[in-house]
Amino acid sequence: MNIDSQQSALEKITTLVVLKNGSNLLMDDENHFNRNYQEAIAAQIREIRKQLGETVAFVIVSSGAVAAGRDRAGKNRRLMNDQALAALGQPLLMKSWDEAFIGQTEGEEDILVAQALVTKIDFASKRRRKNIRDTLASLLATGVIPILNENDTVCVEELKYVKADATQETREKTAMANDALSAMVTEEVLKMFAELNLTQKFFILASDVDGVYDKNPRGNPDAILYPEISIAGLEAIDANGKGENGAGGMETKIGAAKTIKSSYPDCRVFVLNGNKPNFLTKIVLEGENPGSEIVAA
Repeated sequence: MNIDSQQSALEKITTLVVLKNGSNLLMDDENHFNRNYQEAIAAQIREIRKQLGETVAFVIVSSGAVAAGRDRAGKNRRLMNDQALAALGQPLLMKSWDEAFIGQTEGEEDILVAQALVTKIDFASKRRRKNIRDTLASLLATGVIPILNENDTVCVEELKYVKADATQETREKTAMANDALSAMVTEEVLKMFAELNLTQKFFILASDVDGVYDKNPRGNPDAILYPEISIAGLEAIDANGKGENGAGGMETKIGAAKTIKSSYPDCRVFVLNGNKPNFLTKIVLEGENPGSEIVAA
C-alpha cells in the first residue's frame, strides 16, 4: 500500500478503540490462557466491525508473556530469569491471540493481528516514536489489529516484582508497566489521527476489578464503585487512598486514565471488569457504561 492509499484508508476511520487487557483476564491461576476471554474479545470486535466496517480501528495492549513462559518452562522455570520467561512466553501469547481471531464459521474471514514489542524508552526517542507511529498507521490502514506488549526481554525494572512462584495477586504487578504503556500508545495513535476524522475515541482499561472504588474492594465489602468519576476525583483517590486502592496496580490504571482524559477530553475513558459480557459492544455500539467512566469535570 502506497502512502496515498494508506492515508485514504486512515481517513475512513472515525472510531478508535484502544483496549488494555490485564494479566488476570488472560491467564488463570495456573498460568494457562483464558481462551474464553480472548475469543469473547474477538467475537465482540468482529461484531463491531460488522456494523461499522472500515470506519473502526482497534489497538490491543496485552500482558501475559511472563506467565505464559512460566507455564511452558515447567520444572525449568526456576532456572530462568523473567526476561527469559518473557522470551519463551511471547510467541505463545501471540499464537493464542492469533487463534482467537480465526473465523469460527464457514465463510467467516480471519482477522489479522500483528505483534509489536515496545518499551517506554522507545517513546522517549523522537525517531523511535515516529517508527512506532508509522508501523501502527500501516497496520490500521489495512485492517490489522496491532497487539502491543512491553518488550520484557530488555525491561528489567518492570519485572522486578515477579518471582517464579508468583501468586495471581503478585503477577498483577507485571501489568503495571503495560498500564503506562497503554497510555503512551493511545497518545501516539491519537496524535496520528489528530488531523483526520475521528468522531469517537475509546480508551478501555480492563482487569478483573469492576471499576474505580473509594477503597480497595478486596477485603472491604463496603467499598463503593464510582460509575463516573472526574479527574479531580481520581487525583483525590491517588493521593489519599493509594495504599488501599493500589492492589492489583489500580493506581497505575488511574494514572493512565488521567493521562489520556487530561490530554484528550473528548476521548471516553473506562476502567472496568473485562469478565462482564459484551463490554466492548456495550460501550462502542450501545453507548453504555459497564464500569467506571472517567469524565473531565
